[in-house]
Amino acid sequence: MRSIFLFVCFFALLTGCKKNDLHSDNFYSGDNNFMQILQVSYVGYTFMGGKTQIFNSANHNIDSIPMLMRYKEPSDFGGITFLQIPTYDTIFNGTIIWMGCGQIYYPRTFDISSSFNSGSSVVACPDSSQFQLVGPLSKSQMAPINYSAIWGAISHLDITSYMMQQNCKIGLYPYMPSVGIGDPNQWSWIVFLYK
Repeated sequence: MRSIFLFVCFFALLTGCKKNDLHSDNFYSGDNNFMQILQVSYVGYTFMGGKTQIFNSANHNIDSIPMLMRYKEPSDFGGITFLQIPTYDTIFNGTIIWMGCGQIYYPRTFDISSSFNSGSSVVACPDSSQFQLVGPLSKSQMAPINYSAIWGAISHLDITSYMMQQNCKIGLYPYMPSVGIGDPNQWSWIVFLYK
């Protein structure tokens, strides 16, 4: 009987939440640090979804996103992990496969794009100098980055507007899970907005 009661309470909690409760200002209030991870398709620059992470550590006066990269080059099977400093909580983890295609393991799932509220205003693309390129490749090793197209995919989101009002740091990672004869249609841009 107790398990039925717990199930009913859990079900009521789930169904009682509106889809945009997690993306409201109430959710982001307080002194915590937040990382909004947004996924944009590499070729078509379409917003695919995102995930919010909350960190209890206070890294307020910093010039860059406090994260550490662990990278295993894909001679066959490789991968990349970004960890939050100083807690070393995982921010992002994905495999990279030579002559194949890896996948994102963390976050396990992204909230689908339709679960993000869109505002009536569009946030202008920041100057390219405000983007912190993260990952093993330097800017000189990459094809020219179309910052305005990447930003255009997320510029209409309420969460982007909110994070920019908070003077967030912007990180950008080109996740290429297939290398060798890689297919850019399987790749994505991972945008990190850190407050």
